Amino acid sequence: MKHYLIILFLLSSNLYAADFNNSDTMLISHIKSTDYIFTSALGACTEEQLKRKRVEDSNVFEYLATCKAKAAKVSDCPEYAVVAKGTVDSPSWATVRSWSLELKCYG
Repeated sequence: MKHYLIILFLLSSNLYAADFNNSDTMLISHIKSTDYIFTSALGACTEEQLKRKRVEDSNVFEYLATCKAKAAKVSDCPEYAVVAKGTVDSPSWATVRSWSLELKCYG
């Protein structure tokens, strides 16, 4: 019985292991929770897109979205057009390497 439980645990833990090379949802969630710009300056995002490509030996990504500005002091400029470019450094870690934030103003 113990052997079955150990095998079941190992199989189930592998199902939930992060693989940012294959899951757009997991990659987006990771950069939103670990990157300083996301955690300090940006709120909820819409119109999210993720583009991927291979450059030499690196897996690179480009994240595009419209995100709420956390500290919007001017009500007619509540959002940013966001472009974040980075690398998937391992199956369980990715890094944003460059940012473009363009304030979107209405009115």
